[in-house]
Amino acid sequence: RHRVAGEAHTVLMPDVSYRVTQEPPVRVGSVPQLPDLAVEVKSPDDSYKSMREKAYRYLAHGTRLVWLVYPEKRKVEVLTHDDFELLGEGDVLTGGDVLAGFAVPVADIFQDMVGDPPNKRDE
Repeated sequence: RHRVAGEAHTVLMPDVSYRVTQEPPVRVGSVPQLPDLAVEVKSPDDSYKSMREKAYRYLAHGTRLVWLVYPEKRKVEVLTHDDFELLGEGDVLTGGDVLAGFAVPVADIFQDMVGDPPNKRDE
């Protein structure tokens, strides 16, 4: 859990988060600021609109990089304060300046999924 600065009762819980810090980990309660990287994986009940709204909320409160993962489409949307990009299985996901040196083919993220990849007409 990450607490939004200045909003005592607002807590955001990304599916995965990463903070660039020298501070010791928080053992009890919420982290007092948002992560540098927030990852949200779309659940069947999530809408694309709600996913983007979450991403923009993270970015508005200090998160530098957001990855929205869409398993059913086998795509990852990458958002920063300045840009957004939709990556498919032929692309490589990088960590930008938050995770310098990190790179993984998007296809590798979804390689163990059950089911066939979507048809081109479904994209």
